[in-house]
Amino acid sequence: MSTFAAIFDPIGGSTASAATADLSAALGATTSTAELLAGQKYVLFAINATGDINIRFGNAGMPAAAATDFRIPAGVTATYRLNQNHDRIRIFNPGASSINYWIQPMTSSG
Repeated sequence: MSTFAAIFDPIGGSTASAATADLSAALGATTSTAELLAGQKYVLFAINATGDINIRFGNAGMPAAAATDFRIPAGVTATYRLNQNHDRIRIFNPGASSINYWIQPMTSSG
């Protein structure tokens, strides 16, 4: 319950480590990303894309994300926290054209 009442601060940017840096890229039609946010158990992150995406949570060697994974509609910013069982994600673009996605690692204040 506390995450709904928390204020989140970005931890990415030019001084962040590779594991906590902001991520953004183009993703081709019907394509899955490589593994993202590796090594960041318990990290909070916000994710947004210009088109619908599907998100899969896992660990090293996880399978590609697919259209059957959880859907995040275009333009929606979703916030998640990785846990003890998952330290990375993959994103799938189910659309017929390329999209752009953005991921911002975050921390809660106080």
